[in-house]
Amino acid sequence: MKIGISVLSTGHLKITEAIKKARELDFELVEIFGDFLFFDNSPFRETSKEIGRVAKEEGVELTIHLPALDLNTGSLKGGVYKLTREENITALNFAAEAGVKLAVFHPASAPVCFQPILKAVEERMEKLLGDLLVIANSLDIIIAVENLGVEETWMVNKPDKMLKLINTFDSELKVALDFGHAHIAKLTQEFIDTLKTHIKHLHLHDNFGFTDEHLPVGTGSLPYDNFKSFLKGFQGTAIMEIFSFKDPINDIKISLENLKRILAD
Repeated sequence: MKIGISVLSTGHLKITEAIKKARELDFELVEIFGDFLFFDNSPFRETSKEIGRVAKEEGVELTIHLPALDLNTGSLKGGVYKLTREENITALNFAAEAGVKLAVFHPASAPVCFQPILKAVEERMEKLLGDLLVIANSLDIIIAVENLGVEETWMVNKPDKMLKLINTFDSELKVALDFGHAHIAKLTQEFIDTLKTHIKHLHLHDNFGFTDEHLPVGTGSLPYDNFKSFLKGFQGTAIMEIFSFKDPINDIKISLENLKRILAD
């Protein structure tokens, strides 16, 4: 398993600075936050060539979290859906220029739990995913779908729904298993058992089973020891997605130390 950090876990650092910090902390990966590409007057905006150059020099691989803020990959509102599509396609092309080989996709959510609306949102999401897969394949990028909320309004809130989506695209799609989200849903083992052969990417963080706190691994109630066998045998990529406002670098170190302890026991 190759272990890395999200740009969001490094506090105020730009992407190129986060790459250098990742190498300094002995990480092999950095996950780009795709929304940074579209913020107005963003201090984090850098060129794909510069990001790719620094990553290559530092020997750090890159993944990208495709844009999701203020967007919905299955929105029934034309303007929102169009913007979501445009930003995801732009981010994929940017990622390819930077040398990214895997992109994390946020599934859609419906505004209300009403069956005709749920079905329509699902169909729109699948249409967008199909279009993105064509582009991603041409760019040699893997798309991995992340598990998100537990509510029925989320399209892949349960392992069987995720598997159905993967099978819809003949297993071209992969899974980005977010351990923190799965813990809140109390479905971590079920996600692993159902989707093990499709899981390509992990998001590792912790919480106390109620809200998405993104704490350092080992500082919440997520029983990582229970999943040691899976983690030790995992051959994909894993991102520490730790959100800290006080001491982000120290929390990253704590998270890595705790993960190493779990894997070593």
